[in-house]
Amino acid sequence: MVGTKEQYLERVKGYKPKAFVGGERIKDLFTDPNTRTIVNTVGKTYELACDPRFERIMTAESPWTGDRISRLNHIAGSIEDLEMRLELTRLMTQSTGTCCGRCGGCSGLNALAATTYAMKKDGIGEYYGRFIDYLKFVHKHDLSCHAATTSPKGDRTKPPSEQQDPDLHLRIIEKRKDGIVLRGAKAHQTSAIAVDEMIVYPGSFAEGEEAYAVACAVPNGAEGITYFLQFNSDDAERRASNDMATLGNPLYGGRQTMLVVYEDVFVPWERVFMCGEVKYTALCLRAARRTHIYNEGPCKAGFGDLILGASKFLAESNGLDKAPHIVEDFVKIISANETTYASAWVAAHKGTEMPAGSGVFFADERFSLLSKLNANEGFYEVMKAAADIAGGLLVTMPSEKELKDPESRVLLLKYLKGRSDIPTEERMRMFKFLNHFVASPHAAQAWIGGGAPYHLRMALYEGTDLEEKKRLARSIAFGCE
Repeated sequence: MVGTKEQYLERVKGYKPKAFVGGERIKDLFTDPNTRTIVNTVGKTYELACDPRFERIMTAESPWTGDRISRLNHIAGSIEDLEMRLELTRLMTQSTGTCCGRCGGCSGLNALAATTYAMKKDGIGEYYGRFIDYLKFVHKHDLSCHAATTSPKGDRTKPPSEQQDPDLHLRIIEKRKDGIVLRGAKAHQTSAIAVDEMIVYPGSFAEGEEAYAVACAVPNGAEGITYFLQFNSDDAERRASNDMATLGNPLYGGRQTMLVVYEDVFVPWERVFMCGEVKYTALCLRAARRTHIYNEGPCKAGFGDLILGASKFLAESNGLDKAPHIVEDFVKIISANETTYASAWVAAHKGTEMPAGSGVFFADERFSLLSKLNANEGFYEVMKAAADIAGGLLVTMPSEKELKDPESRVLLLKYLKGRSDIPTEERMRMFKFLNHFVASPHAAQAWIGGGAPYHLRMALYEGTDLEEKKRLARSIAFGCE
């Protein structure tokens, strides 16, 4: 089924997770300023899925139930599915200006569909059946899912088994007749506190590290789970503000991540999809990478669309939107946006089934890497061009709250005025909106999200047959076949 925003909000009312932000206990996800933006954003995924204009983009037919379901819970079964996922991602970032909170969950579901199928082919059949049963449950109720992927890791020079504290990678500490018990943590968890389910899957582990090879589904606020929300400058401003309208993105905020701690969390066997099978962790990680990082292209292109729109508005308010150097900056933004998106589209179009016979399609690995790397470099170019267009007021603009004082209002409306036909209040609001992207933690999150660039560049390097390129060059230079 395709759930409604109202159904999602009704479920959230029942969630009372143990959570903290800025040294304070979160009492209510709806009223806390740092969590209600997450609820708004996840809620938007349901709102758009129920909009007939976006049915093809936001929904798909479940091959297991035959019902229309959210594409964010869909297992890609074709090239078209991969392409539609791109359309969905760009639409979501255009519509909210932040991460939708469910894209990682979609990646996790697809990765586990492929991994459990591979295990089934090798004679380990119980996991695939469990996973499909769980997937049908998610489809039936249109649950929102998040991916629990990155452990804190501790000393990066040491494998999990050599860490001073074994809990720095999420691990299985006990296998019981009725399930397993987890201990550890997952870091950088986007929107985890306001989704229904956390899809846990492992990194790549080796023989002797079986305790860390775990994949499962954990419901929101399960006993033993504690959420510690990020607290950067944007979060502090939001928590201190008595007028959300004056913030850069009033309804949806910035990307909200958190450290999720698992203190002896019990998971029943029907929710366990890997338990010690280290042989399959590399496949799981590869599948997750192929299904997730190609989405970095449309994600950043959607943000770039908003930045371009804000830059155009501010250039007009300065009377400079036709100036040659400003037009050149517009072109830089457009070029970066569409090049990033194009890499992702090629990755989708060249997608393949993995493993053979699974019916699960993943974007082309090479162009997925290029999509992410273009998103990294391109997004910074977009921000540089936007700053050039906007000018100094991008970071020196007084607060919109100053307009509440009659005397200050007169002075600010006089001295912050741009073109006479554009209200100064709107000009101030748009400067703050652009500041939200260009002069905030958003940039670093965009750079790191989806994987550190160095590792992606090395994967691209290792996947290129340099000897073949050398042979091509020699054949031309020396006139030989």
